[in-house]
Amino acid sequence: MLGLVLLLSCNDHAPDFDATGTFQTDEIVISSSVSGTIEQFDVEEGASVKQGELLGWIDSTQLHLRKKQLVAQIDAILSKRPQIATQLASYRVQLTNAERELQRMQNLFAAEAATQKQVEDARAHLAVIRRQMEAHRSSLDISSQALVSET
Repeated sequence: MLGLVLLLSCNDHAPDFDATGTFQTDEIVISSSVSGTIEQFDVEEGASVKQGELLGWIDSTQLHLRKKQLVAQIDAILSKRPQIATQLASYRVQLTNAERELQRMQNLFAAEAATQKQVEDARAHLAVIRRQMEAHRSSLDISSQALVSET
């Protein structure tokens, strides 16, 4: 029995490998800048790739359609912007006529053919048209800015 113990203790228990160590790798996470379904991805884990190499592609049809929809919505919103110059054109005509009427009344008053009240009425009418034009312009500017801020 003692011989068996000595025989077993003399047995060479060498491991099956000849070196030990730690393996280290650089792990790189690949992400897409767009969302969509991965249609092709031809890279196996552990494969070496070069910078800029095409690894696959993502179906971005939904993203493209969403972009087209947003562009159409922006165009629709901006098409509602008021045409300020067109809408104020009638005020400009009224303003020109009121200025001409005031000048005519002042000339008639100077020639003692019109009263002071007629001159004051013409002046007041001109002031009312100017205020109406300013108020309308302000309203149109606010509407236009609100529509632009929606986009």
